[in-house]
Amino acid sequence: MGEAKRNPSPFSNPVPTNQEDRVQAVRNDDLFNVSMLCRIVMDIVHIRRVTMVLFGAWNAPTLVTGRLGGKMLRTILIAAIFVTTGTAYAQTQPCTSTTGRTVSVNGAANLRLAPDRVSFTIGVRTEAASVAEAFKTNTSRVNAVIRVLKERGVKPQEIQTSNLAITSRNDTSRRPPGFQVSNVVTVTREDTASIGELLQAAVQAGANEVGNLRFFIADPSKLQPRGLELAFLDAKAKAEKLASVSGRTLGPVVCVSSNEGVFQSEGYMARGMADMVQNAPPSIEAGMENVFFRVSAVFELK
Repeated sequence: MGEAKRNPSPFSNPVPTNQEDRVQAVRNDDLFNVSMLCRIVMDIVHIRRVTMVLFGAWNAPTLVTGRLGGKMLRTILIAAIFVTTGTAYAQTQPCTSTTGRTVSVNGAANLRLAPDRVSFTIGVRTEAASVAEAFKTNTSRVNAVIRVLKERGVKPQEIQTSNLAITSRNDTSRRPPGFQVSNVVTVTREDTASIGELLQAAVQAGANEVGNLRFFIADPSKLQPRGLELAFLDAKAKAEKLASVSGRTLGPVVCVSSNEGVFQSEGYMARGMADMVQNAPPSIEAGMENVFFRVSAVFELK
């Protein structure tokens, strides 16, 4: 009497025990692969429609001759959609409140600090009938200016050539044609107190262009923790006041964003030509650096 044949459960996945079962298992795998392939094709068709709407470039002409043709362009657009979709999911979701009642406020803070760096430019402009003569005269004067600056304590690493130009002089004035050479160096140093004397010495040595004086803070990031803290406290105080006058209490912060510190210098240099600097040291005040911080915050209302 033969062994009764059992009907396999539709939810079971038995391991094939004979050749016929192995063939059937392979067929089932093939059907599964075909099904997955159909789903992929349907997704691609959907992406194609989205691409046509968003980019209008599905049937765009070939961008580059060779292999990078229409098919490659479509592949790139499909990949871009996948990347964009994944990036969108990875981004932080917008501010949401559990109560649906929020208050949005802005906070501000201003920190004042004495600048610890100063920079300025010193230049020499010369003119001559020949370019060789103009360049030779300019080089001699620039070397003299740099030598004087170093004699008064300016370090070599604090001096940098910022502009060197040779131009022809063909204007409509009565002067004969010639050439003009301009050489400008930028000086950046920590000593902010002796700038007037340095400028006067440079002009006396041959410089005829002075400008771009700027006082600043070398490492402004050290102000950021305190500035952001004060700006947030200002925003929170405003939110608490608004919550109070509206008959509610302030809940936790939902989200907060900040702006980078904005600098405003109070440094000043008396305006004047280089020949005025030659007569007496200019009046220069380092002043203070004002650093402004801004934050935006959303709080829940209870």
